[in-house]
Amino acid sequence: MNGITNLIRYPFGHKMQMYIINNTTKFVAMTRTIKENFLIAGIPERKIILIPNGIEIIHNVNRNPVKGRCLFIGNLYQQPEKGIDILLKAWIDVQALNSDASLYVVGGGDIDSYKEYIKQKGIEKSVFFLGNKKNTLKFLKEAEVFILPSRREGLSNALIEAMMVGVPIIATNISGNND
Repeated sequence: MNGITNLIRYPFGHKMQMYIINNTTKFVAMTRTIKENFLIAGIPERKIILIPNGIEIIHNVNRNPVKGRCLFIGNLYQQPEKGIDILLKAWIDVQALNSDASLYVVGGGDIDSYKEYIKQKGIEKSVFFLGNKKNTLKFLKEAEVFILPSRREGLSNALIEAMMVGVPIIATNISGNND
């Protein structure tokens, strides 16, 4: 979308933009909000196709949740969008209410500042940074709750996978999560 909207900056850019939109393109929206943004940008509805993310369906998933185990799966490089800072601040309150609860954080990224933060707040014994994992099913099966505190999200595969496995979810009320 950025490329098509940037055309307006050039001479005859608006005409080029309208030609491209009307004659050569289709637009794929993962969420209703993305579709609405396309409409606001002047894309005709007939040119927009709503295709949400998909996952491989696994039938008969045997869950074995560990009491008090909470799970976050996300790209820690995408901060502050993924909201890990929100989660860790909230985790201080969770620990005050239930010191047996544990938070497993799956995802790659720079975790040093987060480790320092949890150490300063005294919650380092309840938060486990596991790094990137190719197969998150094991962690989803063991989670009592899946948490997705994103500030902005397309349509999270991790959220869809948590629903498929039947893990209760706490998620922010944003586009993508709503869909």
